[in-house]
Amino acid sequence: MNQLNRTKRLKILDYLKAICIWMVIIQHCEITILYGNTFLMPFWVKLAVPMFFMISGYTPTLYSERIGSMREYYLKLPVSIRTVVIPYLIASFLVFALRIISGSKYSGLKIFQMLLVGCLGTGGYFCIVYVMLLLVFPIFTYTIKKWKLGGLLLMIIINVVFELLVAAIAGNGMNIELFYKLCPIRYFAFAAWGLYLCLFDKRKSISQYLVCVGTAWYRLYPSNAILQC
Repeated sequence: MNQLNRTKRLKILDYLKAICIWMVIIQHCEITILYGNTFLMPFWVKLAVPMFFMISGYTPTLYSERIGSMREYYLKLPVSIRTVVIPYLIASFLVFALRIISGSKYSGLKIFQMLLVGCLGTGGYFCIVYVMLLLVFPIFTYTIKKWKLGGLLLMIIINVVFELLVAAIAGNGMNIELFYKLCPIRYFAFAAWGLYLCLFDKRKSISQYLVCVGTAWYRLYPSNAILQC
């Protein structure tokens, strides 16, 4: 991929991120509660999360390809994590400040626990999951570079089997919502698909894949319907 194409793709990803941000906002508005099953809303609002994680597989691939080695990737990983963690901590500080002003009380241990599991608001755990994905990303890269489409299919199978197991366990009444939210396996297929598109697909627009796979995700994942997360 030459520099021109790489720049073009990155612009496309920026546009998609902006769209996803608006979809996430809409998803947590009252209109979604009132009309969540009409106007095909599940098929376009619910696309935001899988699209974000496909982009999360695509952009680190560009970065790791420029670096060249797994050792260099992990040496530079703290910088990548910092770009996620610092905004997360700033937003968390503001949330805690507002809650304390309104009368809530937290111990130091409670604050640490809430930061660790992203329980400061709907979707706060995504930052934690993204950091975990960054930690295992070289495994994705190795697997897909070695087996190409076979590596992608392996990641999808792992993801689907995980979803089926979670659905079966949750269906038996066990409370595993927090585990499910924080487990990066639930996004393996999307991160791996983004990586595969970056490395091997040169013909089709990434947005086409994002829309198709994201739509399939919402209806195919049984645990998503059971746990609502």
